Amino acid sequence: DTPPTIRHINLGLEEFSNASNRLLSALFRSQSAPPPICTLLGEAIPRFESFTYSGRVCWYLFKKLKEGATEMESGSPLRSLDLSVKTCCHNQKVDGLNHWTQTSYGTRPITSIAFIRDFEAMVVKAIECLSVLPALEYLRIRFINLDSSCPPLNPYFELVNNECTGLWSDDILEALR
Repeated sequence: DTPPTIRHINLGLEEFSNASNRLLSALFRSQSAPPPICTLLGEAIPRFESFTYSGRVCWYLFKKLKEGATEMESGSPLRSLDLSVKTCCHNQKVDGLNHWTQTSYGTRPITSIAFIRDFEAMVVKAIECLSVLPALEYLRIRFINLDSSCPPLNPYFELVNNECTGLWSDDILEALR
């Protein structure tokens, strides 16, 4: 549990995505399985005013964020959420207790239909959180591939003061309705 005096977090865990999970195992020796990072982040984020994260993440973070924000009696103070996605964990049903052990390791290219569906699922779940985040003014979810042959094609979704830009699909548009 985070202390209530912490209001802003900038967290970069880009090296968490190795196949052997050596870093995770070293950090959490007492656990038999690596921690459910999307669960931990999703439960913590509603208590902050701003949160910036870079690393592996998926739609499950937003599922947990919505649950946590819904349970807050005074409402979430979250005003800014900025995610730089290294790779997506899932687009299917997730077991929160074994989240990291379920992942398919490695970074999928942005031309992969699996990555596109994973990213889209994350954006849809983020949009579903808007109803329980009344103070949210800024939301950005982006995938940055500096080695891309065409950087402008890197997918992103951005909400600034109730105006959206970025990745669109029928599912995303339906969620926005």
